[in-house]
Amino acid sequence: MKKRPLSPHLQIYKPQLTSVLSILHRFSAVLMLGGLMALVGYFTTLVLLPTFFTMVHSFLTSLTGKILVSLFLLVFWFFVGTSIRYLVWDTGRGFSLQEVYASGQFAVLMTFVLTAFTILALWGKLI
Repeated sequence: MKKRPLSPHLQIYKPQLTSVLSILHRFSAVLMLGGLMALVGYFTTLVLLPTFFTMVHSFLTSLTGKILVSLFLLVFWFFVGTSIRYLVWDTGRGFSLQEVYASGQFAVLMTFVLTAFTILALWGKLI
């Protein structure tokens, strides 16, 4: 049997905005699923275990809890931004190299702007 060379893999290619956003989009989907399960658990404790709910609520309003909620919001808005980008691509538009990079940069910018606005709306100021 002839020994064939392996095709180039991740260690060969230089990370680009498009590949990094694609990988992070998938990773954010997994984190969102975990965060949404935690949110369902949070509301379930409100109904079933009111004393535990007050403990969880006091944790979420602490500095550590606010940081975790802020990170979840960052992941949420990143997922929304990149999902909109993929929905536009599903229409067959935005495939030129300039448009691909512009939509990626817009998704990243939108992530940080909407996260900051959401944090301001939740707590009245940045942590």
